[in-house]
Amino acid sequence: MFLSSSINYFTMNFTYHLSQKSIFTIISLDGELLDKSFAADLLKEVEHLISEQKSNIVVDLANLK
Repeated sequence: MFLSSSINYFTMNFTYHLSQKSIFTIISLDGELLDKSFAADLLKEVEHLISEQKSNIVVDLANLK
């Protein structure tokens, strides 16, 4: 079974994109992550995923500066 969905989030020069493929949640990071505060929403999203037993998370850092 192949499921795919996605969500985009934007904060200053940092963005992240969530997509669901099969049992995996893929988080793609893009831009400049200058401080932990820029990723506050992302951290909440990860906590939410884990609380829903969705712990198969892949983080794509290819476009992070």
